[in-house]
Amino acid sequence: MPIAEAGIPVHILIDRDSCEVVVYSYLDGMRYEQILMIPFGKTVALPGPVDITLDTEPLRAGSAEAGLRNESPSADFPAPRGGSARATGDKPLLSEMPGPVT
Repeated sequence: MPIAEAGIPVHILIDRDSCEVVVYSYLDGMRYEQILMIPFGKTVALPGPVDITLDTEPLRAGSAEAGLRNESPSADFPAPRGGSARATGDKPLLSEMPGPVT
């Protein structure tokens, strides 16, 4: 079941490969109306019901210590349940992405 269909109002993806945080918000039924891509090092105001400001600077520091990219699979990031892991650095499949913003 896709995350939006599960009714999760705000979904945050930390993408260590591209060094950015992706925030999916403003759920409208079965898809998100807003998708923000924020580079590590900036702050982002998360909408309700979360209602916090997230400082991504510590993520940038953590990525630098890890060599900016995680080129090999890690025990820290196991494969999702019920699915197989794709190689590190692969982008989500189109079928996994939310629909266009209208």
